[in-house]
Amino acid sequence: MKIGFFDSGLGGLTILKEAINKLNAKYIYVGDILNSPYGIKSKEEVKKYTFKNIKYLIDEGCKVIVIACNTATSICINDLRNMYKDICFIGTEPAIKPAISSSDHKKVLVMATSLTLKEEKLQNLINRLDAKNETVLLPMDKLVRFAEDGEKINYNLADKYIKEKFLNVNFEDFSSIVLGCTHFPLFREEFKKYIPKDIQIIDSASGVVNNMISHVNENKYLEENLDITIVLTKENKYFLSKACDILDIQNERINYQINNNL
Repeated sequence: MKIGFFDSGLGGLTILKEAINKLNAKYIYVGDILNSPYGIKSKEEVKKYTFKNIKYLIDEGCKVIVIACNTATSICINDLRNMYKDICFIGTEPAIKPAISSSDHKKVLVMATSLTLKEEKLQNLINRLDAKNETVLLPMDKLVRFAEDGEKINYNLADKYIKEKFLNVNFEDFSSIVLGCTHFPLFREEFKKYIPKDIQIIDSASGVVNNMISHVNENKYLEENLDITIVLTKENKYFLSKACDILDIQNERINYQINNNL
């Protein structure tokens, strides 16, 4: 069985890392860096790019596909499930439910891209949890660029940006912070600098991977050697080295490809 991962860039590698730590399998990761970032694009653009890349993963034989992008999940996952009923799609969404469950009557700060925060899917989740008065939404779009642009992940600019965005946040009101974009866990240490130690930092990686493994086990999957292929929609000479750092793996362990047709 091949397991597909899709993201607009390298953020989804934070979930792939969790996956490879828990399950040896053949993974194909598509990063649409040609069209990144998704969080500031129109819904129509996100749908177009996502559908094209998901079709590639299906054509490659992936039966389980993790949409490791909150924006693409919120806009596309229902349509994809209707289009490909024999494929198991696992989406990512801000981990608001576990945050609310442990909120201790305080609020939850949800950080994501502007498009994710505006999408109906997130609003429906908040309404289902009856958590409208317990959630505060904070867009953090620039963190995606600090991760994607340049030779290395720009932790210094991210640090300054996070500090600025937190200036008007009264942390006494909050019990937890939800990292609602797969890029944001890359800056966990920068977040910690400005957040009191008693506030939880929650992301969706563990829940997504546990869900993935559950579906894999339903198909009576037999574990095999770890095999990782990364496919990019355009060349980026820095992506592989950043991917190796995130995954904590040597570059010779990764099959690295460029597909200009995506």
